[in-house]
Amino acid sequence: MLSFLPTLQQLKLETARAPLAAALALCAALLVVSAVSKKRQKSAHGDVAVPPTTLPVLGNLLDLVRNNDTLHDWMYENAKRCHPKPFVIRAPGRADLVVISTPEAFEDVVKTQFDVFGKGPGIHMRLSDLLGDSLTLLDGDRWRIQRKILVGLFSARAMRDSISSIIRKNARVLLGVLTPQAEANAAAADEQLDLDLSTLMGRFTLEVFMEVGFGLQLGGLEAGEPHPFETAFDRAQIIGTMRYTTPTPVWKLKRLLGLGVEGEMTQCLATINETVLSLIARAVEAKHSDAAAGRKDIVSLAVEALGDEELDPSLLRALAMSALVAGRDTTAQTLCWFVYMLTQNPRVEQKLRAEVVTKLPKLAEDAERGANPEESWLPASDDVQDLTYLEACLKETLRLYPA
Repeated sequence: MLSFLPTLQQLKLETARAPLAAALALCAALLVVSAVSKKRQKSAHGDVAVPPTTLPVLGNLLDLVRNNDTLHDWMYENAKRCHPKPFVIRAPGRADLVVISTPEAFEDVVKTQFDVFGKGPGIHMRLSDLLGDSLTLLDGDRWRIQRKILVGLFSARAMRDSISSIIRKNARVLLGVLTPQAEANAAAADEQLDLDLSTLMGRFTLEVFMEVGFGLQLGGLEAGEPHPFETAFDRAQIIGTMRYTTPTPVWKLKRLLGLGVEGEMTQCLATINETVLSLIARAVEAKHSDAAAGRKDIVSLAVEALGDEELDPSLLRALAMSALVAGRDTTAQTLCWFVYMLTQNPRVEQKLRAEVVTKLPKLAEDAERGANPEESWLPASDDVQDLTYLEACLKETLRLYPA
């Protein structure tokens, strides 16, 4: 028995040292990974700047978590600090994100060398459950094929006329919402009433692009309340964005278990898919019947253009979602910034008003006499082609606040 005492003592000592050894091994492994990662990143990006808060191994993970609600502000401050050079955001388990901030770099990425700067698998992994294989997430030949289909659809005269009609119809509804607000402000004299322009423009553009994409009139703009699809779609976009600042294994596990915002995401997707897929099914069923006549939305036109063997619901969903995502938020944000900039530049507002009065006198007359929104004359797309100052104002808005 005594002969075993040293062995037992040794085992106790080794057991006591095990946690320390494991910790040292972990630290060593992390240092090796960090060294290899730094070498790889340096060779890939050269001496590109990093935020001053970048940590070894963790990179900017804590920055992303800490600035989750003000991420754009944090990125702007770092871009301003490094301007005109790019900087890199790093986090474990994901590819480096190179942030650029000059017009020349933007042109290089989105135009000159567009094929070189692919979107990569990361965006598809995070957003494909919401957007499917839409143009927003694709690269290479798949992107070209889908873009060709969409360009063909939007180039059709019937589609252009339909879009113009849909915009005018919803602009009339928007006018009906804004007119009482303007009258209330005029009556209130010194006390100005608040107007949530962001929500209003978001609802307006959603109405337009849902009808353009799927032929569905949500009615939320006129009702003054969000349609269930609007609520689900807006929330799903927010949750999808949150995946960029959450470690991938964490949000994937939460999605698997239906926990937290990922459980909410599942409910949002159910609402979205129920709405979208039912509209697609209706369009496919109507293809060989009189019910399809007169429908000029993207899904219906795609169903008409594609052969029966090509009618894949996932493709139709992706086409319509591409138009919705590309048009809805970008247009709404541009309109909001445009109105804001007019309030900050009265001289520009007066000059723009003068152009409208001169070139669209009927619109100005109806506005002056306070015509009922239902009866007011509204311009079509051909009527606004000569509004050069309006076009310049919109382009300047986009230059200052890219959408």
